[in-house]
Amino acid sequence: MVYEGDFVASELTNDTNDIKPTLGQDFDRFDFPAIGRSESAAVTGGDVAALFTDNEAAKSLVRYLATPEAAELWASAGGFVSPNRNLDPDAYVDAVNRRSARTLQEAKTIRFDLSDQQPPAFGATAGQGMRQIFRDYLRRPADVDALTRRLDEAATAAEMCERAVGGEC
Repeated sequence: MVYEGDFVASELTNDTNDIKPTLGQDFDRFDFPAIGRSESAAVTGGDVAALFTDNEAAKSLVRYLATPEAAELWASAGGFVSPNRNLDPDAYVDAVNRRSARTLQEAKTIRFDLSDQQPPAFGATAGQGMRQIFRDYLRRPADVDALTRRLDEAATAAEMCERAVGGEC
């Protein structure tokens, strides 16, 4: 099992791939399960559009990007899921993204996954921080105390670094 983004289905099935996996047979997707008695939530990653120039052209672009028409262009290209509830799910080129879009559109609660909530210095870079700590843990899964201690130390160091430089480290 691999936790991956919505772009993976289109990458797995594109014409340049030597291996031709079949959806539902070789790979599939499922919603992130609810924990205990909690309500289910759509767990997602994402990007945002932000204005750095306060003018009508920039505002017009951001307004357009929020429309179903703009989302349809991206959806029809593959590897993209829109939170736009007015986008027809049939705009998606594959069943994985169609199902992901329905989950996102119907969700009562949406949560960004850890990769979109953590500071980069804590684990957004391969070979360091949380990513490396979890890889090391998989080699020795019995040492939970060492895992939690290392995670705490790395999180504290990332937070101190961000405070010191006033942003990303």
